[in-house]
Amino acid sequence: MGSKYTKRYSDEYKRDAIELVRSSGRTVTDVARELGISSESLRGWVKKAKAAEAGGDTASARGSTDARGREVSPAESGLLGPTGLGRVVKVLVTATR
Repeated sequence: MGSKYTKRYSDEYKRDAIELVRSSGRTVTDVARELGISSESLRGWVKKAKAAEAGGDTASARGSTDARGREVSPAESGLLGPTGLGRVVKVLVTATR
């Protein structure tokens, strides 16, 4: 069980941070520093997502399903673009709150 001081992050925030690591080509440490989170936490999230994908659970690991469980294309999820800029901005705004 975590400490009462342990910060909890939503699944959506974790998915966005993982996608930022994958799409930016930067290291986990660089992205974590930019977001103001622990590099160990982010590294663990990325590792869990890879394991889930290897187990065939790619849609939920990427967060590419809608509320009804329907698979969502990259265009619908906002991941397309030069670097998925919409997602990057969203993650950064959330991290600074």
